[in-house]
Amino acid sequence: LVTGKDGSLWLSTPVGVAHFSAGLTRSFTVHNGLPAGAVTAIGSGEKDALWVAVKSAVSGASVLARIENNQIHRYSASDGLPAATILSLFQDHQQLWLSTPGQFCSWQPGLAARCFSSPLAGALTLQDDDDAATFTPKDLVTNIFFRVPGMRPEPVTTALANLSLTPRVLLRDRDRNLWIGTPGQGLFRLQNGSLQQLTRREGLSSNLINALYEDHDGNLWVGTADGLDEFRDTRVAHISTLEGLSSDLVTALWPARDGGVWIGTDGGLNRFSRGVITRYPKSSPSLSSTVLAVREDDAGRLWVATAIGVG
Repeated sequence: LVTGKDGSLWLSTPVGVAHFSAGLTRSFTVHNGLPAGAVTAIGSGEKDALWVAVKSAVSGASVLARIENNQIHRYSASDGLPAATILSLFQDHQQLWLSTPGQFCSWQPGLAARCFSSPLAGALTLQDDDDAATFTPKDLVTNIFFRVPGMRPEPVTTALANLSLTPRVLLRDRDRNLWIGTPGQGLFRLQNGSLQQLTRREGLSSNLINALYEDHDGNLWVGTADGLDEFRDTRVAHISTLEGLSSDLVTALWPARDGGVWIGTDGGLNRFSRGVITRYPKSSPSLSSTVLAVREDDAGRLWVATAIGVG
């Protein structure tokens, strides 16, 4: 799921992308101009545009599509793109950043991509920094996080170099700390170059982290395999089925307009607000109880992606 700059919602599907806006749904597939193949990455572009990377079933290289005002513009290696599969992409205010299995590139339409290989090859997630640098979660071999001002990769820290871990989710908080959720080793906080690990010993309900969210007051919410944790100052509050959650396996988090938080679990949708948990039943029998992602748009509509559909 990607939220557009206009508050609409984009969803990647097995056959293309779907756009939800003002109560209307429009699909983009090969039938209306999207390149044929598997969608490997989507990301917001300038204004209301969406970038879509599609892997060719023939060559294995990605073709980029830019969707804007319901029009699709296609770009390929002949337009300067690297001839490789695009794993992730990110648009800053100047250019598009692309990660492939062998290279990390910056690219603008009409210009040849500027690429370099190690150490950023294979980055699966990209994030913005205040000066338009880009973060990558990890090199797949060294577990080192990098920052890229211009085209010069700089290690943010080497503290992860000797750890065997796979970052699952990232969050940059208002104090410029980088939070790293893992599927078994708890939560890491990167602060001023130093690394702190938080596990069950520090109060986490589980070391398996699925979702991270910072609320308007600066509190950190952590969705785990055994419930929801709230970090307020140095204290940890735990919310689980004992307090009313539909399931302890928290899979998604999103801020609610009333200041609360929407909580997706493998047992349905919940909302936590002012100390009260409200459960929401499935809106359609065709939807699954396993919530994969939650978004609330600018009009107040809630979009819920489940294992077998969106409602």
